[in-house]
Order: sequence, then structure tokens, then C-alpha cells
Amino acid sequence: MFKPSTLDIDYEQFETDLVSYAAGAFNLACNITWFTSQTMPTILAKASREAMAVALEAAIATADTMPHLVGRAHNSAMAVAGQLDSDALDEELATMLGAAASAAATAASASESTSEAPTEAEEEEEEEEEESFGGLGDLFG
Repeated sequence: MFKPSTLDIDYEQFETDLVSYAAGAFNLACNITWFTSQTMPTILAKASREAMAVALEAAIATADTMPHLVGRAHNSAMAVAGQLDSDALDEELATMLGAAASAAATAASASESTSEAPTEAEEEEEEEEEESFGGLGDLFG
């Protein structure tokens, strides 16, 4: 016969395992495109995302892709304008580039201010490390 400890079931672990198995089954069903009422919303959402990615890559103009395509074109135009001499830019474009440049400069100065010189404690720590290692002579006597 079985001992009571053999038949003792950890219900929390059993519940965790069941949830994990159900999630794995759902994932498998979605990946093999098994059409059920539970998997259809996920499968359709994935298909929609993939169709949008293909349409954007192919630059197909639709009501859904136009905002993305216009944004991409704007970013490309700003990149080209940034390479031009400032005399070649009109006021609006210079203002747009100036705002972007000042934002970048502010971000750069903020990152420089956070990386100041090491403190005295850090310098002392480095000196102690250097003193503790006397070279190969210390290793071999």
C-alpha cells in the first residue's frame, strides 16, 4: 500500500502547474493558428500587427499607415536639414532644428553633470587596492 506522505498533494503547486499548462496550451494553439473562440482574438491581433508592419515597410498609403509614413518622412527631412548649412534653412526649419538641438544639448549637459569627478572616498579606495597588490614579488616571496 501507499504511505500517506506519498499521496499528500501540494495543492498550491498543483494549481500553479495547471495554470502553466493552460498557458502553454494556449500559446501552442495560437502559434499553430488553431481557430477557437479563445484563440481568435489573439490570432487576429497578431495578423493585424504583421499586416501593418508589411504595409509600413512597403510604404502602402492607407488611413492607418499615413500617420506613420508622414512621421518617417518628417524625421528623414529633419535629418537631411540637419546636415545643411544654417544659411540654407528658412526660419521655421531653423527653429525646428534649433529646438531639437537645444533639447539634445540639455540632455548632454545633464549627463555630464551626473558623471563628475570621483569623490575622496572612491580615490582612497582605489589607493588601498593599489597598495594591497604589491606585484608578483608578493606572490612568490
